[in-house]
Amino acid sequence: MDLYAYAEECYELKLYDDAKEFLNLHIKRNPDFVDAYVLLGHIYSICNEPLDAMENYLEACGRLENNIELQFTCALIQKELNGLPAGEEFIHDFEYYYKCENPFIMNELGVVVYKEKEFELATHLFLRTLKNLTKFNRSSSLKNLPRLLDADIDLYWNSVYLNLGHALFFQKKYCNALACFQKAVTNGTDRCIAWEMMGFCYRMLGLTHSANRVMFKANILDPRLKHFIPLM
Repeated sequence: MDLYAYAEECYELKLYDDAKEFLNLHIKRNPDFVDAYVLLGHIYSICNEPLDAMENYLEACGRLENNIELQFTCALIQKELNGLPAGEEFIHDFEYYYKCENPFIMNELGVVVYKEKEFELATHLFLRTLKNLTKFNRSSSLKNLPRLLDADIDLYWNSVYLNLGHALFFQKKYCNALACFQKAVTNGTDRCIAWEMMGFCYRMLGLTHSANRVMFKANILDPRLKHFIPLM
C-alpha cells in the first residue's frame, strides 16, 4: 500500500495528523499528484486551518485548469477568511454557481446560505441537488419531496438529506424535515444526528412519546445527549 493509500485510510479513521504526514511525504515524491493536494486541503479545512487548506487547493487548481469544484472550494475558503467579495477572485461571476447543476457545488452552496439563515434558498438548492442525483425528471419543488426521498443515491450524499432536513426544520416544516431525517437514518450514516433531529421534529409536532423514543436511540449512540422531554 502506497503513502497516499495510507493517508486515505487515516483520513477515514479521522487520524488527521497521521494523514497529513503521509500526504506530505507522498507530495515530496510525487509533486504533481493532484489528489494528494485536494485531500490535504480537505484535512486542513476540517482541522480549521483555512490558510493551509487554501494553499493546497490552489496547488491543485494550478494543476487542474478550469476545475469548477476546486474553484468553488477556494471561493468558500476566501469567504471564510475575508467575506464573500474576496472569493470572487476565484469564481468571477458568483451568480453562475446558483445556476450550476454540479451536485457538489449545489450542496455546498446550500450550506453557505443556510449558515446565513437563508433557509428558503438553502432548501431550493438541496432539493435541486437531490433532483440531480436521483435523475428525477420533474420539478424539484417541495411537493415532490416524497418521490425524491424514495429514490436511492450513493451514501456519500447522505449529508444532503440532513442538510435539507435542517433547512426545513427552521422553516417550521416539521413533517417534511422529519421525512428527510428518517431517510438519513434508513441510509445508516450519521444516525445520531438524524435520530436527534427526528426527536426535535416529533417534539414540535406534539408527539412526546415518539420524541423520547428516538432521542433514546440517539443517546445510545452518544450518551452526552440529554434531550428527553418530560411526559405530562
